[in-house]
Amino acid sequence: MSGNKYKVAAVRTVAGSKGDTVTCHTMRFPFAVFYCHAINPTRVYAVVLESEEDGSGTPEKMEALAVCHLDTSRFDPKTPLFVEHNLRPGDTSVCHFVSRDSVIWAPVAAVITHGDEQVSIAE
Repeated sequence: MSGNKYKVAAVRTVAGSKGDTVTCHTMRFPFAVFYCHAINPTRVYAVVLESEEDGSGTPEKMEALAVCHLDTSRFDPKTPLFVEHNLRPGDTSVCHFVSRDSVIWAPVAAVITHGDEQVSIAE
C-alpha cells in the first residue's frame, strides 16, 4: 500500500464469522510459529480497498480481511485508541485489518445430507 490513500469500495461478511473466531498471527521466528487468540464476539469482513485516483490511470484494488471485536468491555483502558479518543472499554467496537500471513478460524454453517435426512449444522 506504499503511501497511497485507499477507500473502502466494497464489504461483505465472511460466512461463518458471526460468533466465535480464533485469529492466529505469525511470529518472528526462523520457523513457523503463530500466536493465536480469541476475542469474541467477533465479525470478519472481506473488504475491497481501492486506491484514490492520482491521475496515473486505473486505481489499484486489493482485498483484505478485517476483524471487528464487538465487545471491548474487557480491553485494557490504556489502549491508545481509547486514550486518544476519550473512550472507555465497552464504549465501541474495534475493527482492524489482518496481514496476509494471518489465519482466521471461524465456524461454518452447512447442511449435510445423510441418506434421506438433511442435518443442519448451525453457526
